[in-house]
Amino acid sequence: MVSDPSIVSDAGGALLRAEAIAATGNYLASAQIARRAALLEPGLGAAYLYIGLHLLRSQREAPGQDYLRRGFIGAPDDDRVFGAHCRILLINDRTQELLAACDLRIATKPNSAVSEFWIGRALRYSGNVTVGEHHLRRAKEMEPSLASEIDLVMRTATPATAAKYFTPVSQSCG
Repeated sequence: MVSDPSIVSDAGGALLRAEAIAATGNYLASAQIARRAALLEPGLGAAYLYIGLHLLRSQREAPGQDYLRRGFIGAPDDDRVFGAHCRILLINDRTQELLAACDLRIATKPNSAVSEFWIGRALRYSGNVTVGEHHLRRAKEMEPSLASEIDLVMRTATPATAAKYFTPVSQSCG
């Protein structure tokens, strides 16, 4: 498969090619083609997804996160871009920013199971377990295909629940 980004002349075609190449695991070539799509159409949020994923895989956290954020701002209704952006925010313990992203997402795509899922995860993670699980159950009702992932999230300890079971070393040596 040729990965020369110059062979695709339109943004949509470049994005489809970037997606196909990413599916093969060649994230560098995918990012190169996605850059071409972003240059051709700067508002194409999904193009930033592949660039961001490549940067994250290359251990370049800050620029990778920035590209995912740009992708989300450019395409807040794209489930893949939104999910990748939210996952990075949650991993980095940025729950307030995650909740703000969810608010923006709901404004552009109301009644979205994916939005409910990420709101639930963020609330649950930040200690508001009851309300978070309400959102997770709502997401499960809206989109049954999310059931196994939601069930896993609901069985996973949150920082608040884990703190009940683990005593900090400084307190146990006393």
